[in-house]
Amino acid sequence: MSTTARQHAQIMRKIINLNNGGQAMECMLLDCERHAFFNYTVVEHKHPGRASERNCAYWAEVDPASHIRLGFCSERHRTMHVEGSGWRAQRLAEDRHGQVYGSLPTGSRGMM
Repeated sequence: MSTTARQHAQIMRKIINLNNGGQAMECMLLDCERHAFFNYTVVEHKHPGRASERNCAYWAEVDPASHIRLGFCSERHRTMHVEGSGWRAQRLAEDRHGQVYGSLPTGSRGMM
């Protein structure tokens, strides 16, 4: 299936937060107020050690908050967050002379 056909076939499900009365969650990027979707989530590992299947399974049992899922409204905002954190942020800082968070990776302008 081609990328365009696959993208159109995806079902967009909003992320519902039951802790705030069943309201839809907002995008986790900066000041964006659009709704977050399951299709654009990122898992952050808050446990020590590498992110491996065995290590993650152990920490999921010990501490349910060891994995945090962040929801975003679009692939563009998801990519901006991923590129602005971890080792990718260092690469972006070198390419962009210090500007890191809120930027797309080099070469992806106009693609998303």
